[in-house]
Amino acid sequence: MKYFLSFFCLLLSNYSFSQNSEYNNLLSEARQEAANFRYKLAEEKIKKAIEIDSSRVAAYYYLGMIYYISCEKEGKNCELCIANFNKCKGENQDYENPYFYTGRCKGTLRDFQGALNDFSIAIRKHPDSLVYLSRAKIKIQLKDYLGACEDYYQSAALGSVTAKEIFDRNCYTKPKEK
Repeated sequence: MKYFLSFFCLLLSNYSFSQNSEYNNLLSEARQEAANFRYKLAEEKIKKAIEIDSSRVAAYYYLGMIYYISCEKEGKNCELCIANFNKCKGENQDYENPYFYTGRCKGTLRDFQGALNDFSIAIRKHPDSLVYLSRAKIKIQLKDYLGACEDYYQSAALGSVTAKEIFDRNCYTKPKEK
């Protein structure tokens, strides 16, 4: 019995290693396909990886990126982008940008309040000039012009030339330091 258990455990560990290897290979191949602009093939490989292990968020992150490209360029698959990136959110996740991507997609869908919330979380997690710039654009849609100017200022302070130009052209007073 002891030998049977040892053998069974060895088989399970080899099976697990094999699955892990196949999962990683599929994601690697998907990244290569995406780098060559073959998004449909990349999507298929990522979905196969999810079939192997649906508990790991890496595949959802990459699938979210595929749908993000479609959302940004064509206004399509925005909901799928959001759904996949939502699986990457959480306190213990290594991915700090899912909130940025869901914010962008929600903006495309004209869910400005949802986009504002996601950008605000993204900024709390990792302040970045592009996130501030994106949130400023959402604040313009919400007619929060002072808030937009504050975000353009923060984005410019983090190095965005575009934000500095917009701030200099449209905002007349420097926001108060916090």
